[in-house]
Amino acid sequence: MRKPVMMVLSLALVATGAGMIFHYLSTVGGAERASRAAVERFEASLPSPDGPSGASPSPGAEGPTAMPPTLPAAENTAPAIAADARAPAQAVIDVPPPKPLPVAVAPAAASDPQREDMRGRWLASSADVDRSDWSPKREAAWASLLANPPAEPIALLDIPAVDLKVPVYDGATDDNMDLGAGRIRGTTRVGEVGNIGLSSHRDGFFRNLQHISEGDEVMLQDTSGQVKRYRVDAISIVTPQDVHVLYPDDRERLTLVTCYPFYFVGHAPQRFIVHAVADEMSLAENS
Repeated sequence: MRKPVMMVLSLALVATGAGMIFHYLSTVGGAERASRAAVERFEASLPSPDGPSGASPSPGAEGPTAMPPTLPAAENTAPAIAADARAPAQAVIDVPPPKPLPVAVAPAAASDPQREDMRGRWLASSADVDRSDWSPKREAAWASLLANPPAEPIALLDIPAVDLKVPVYDGATDDNMDLGAGRIRGTTRVGEVGNIGLSSHRDGFFRNLQHISEGDEVMLQDTSGQVKRYRVDAISIVTPQDVHVLYPDDRERLTLVTCYPFYFVGHAPQRFIVHAVADEMSLAENS
């Protein structure tokens, strides 16, 4: 009688141990698989190093990872499409952040009276633009910012054919586009070689772009006083997802972006693009 009882108890202990081992292996294996899947999702979410369709970033640009996922919505006070390059969502891996390295703080550069005077004249020049066709909301926003600009202009955009002279700010934020035009982050910086993307509101400064034509001259003056001249070589209408218009090709370019149609009620569904290529004589003068 005692032997059968002992055998039953032994078998029960063996079964219990095997169950615990199987549970442990299943748990560890599942965790490893979940961790491996999270890593694979994270790697898959990273943009291609060469950007869309193998396009290479322009020299001096902030790189394709900073390129906006869609073209700027330059029309509302809280654009859903930020021109400042919201990065695509990425999987989160719970890794403790590295300790920050000590950073030496450089002394502030001395002010340049000539440069400050130039920027002041740029800002004043925007008041000479014909605003009779602006929306009341856009003119009110411009007037409220003019007395106390949130940033310093980095360039002056001048298109004589459409009577447009507007200061350019770094970053296509709503305030910058109310006050002038904004450089789209991720595109080439002013003064460097590549494709400079500028954006502004269709019911404000860039309303006049509806009158632009191929062959019109576009000038961009930087804070050093250097003027680069471009010629409009194409005008296109695209969807907000067509960010390829901001990527460089084999020529030095300037790309102007605003929402379209110009008088659309609500959030305009398309983007009006002015493509301009650097004038060869201008390149020779500035080389």
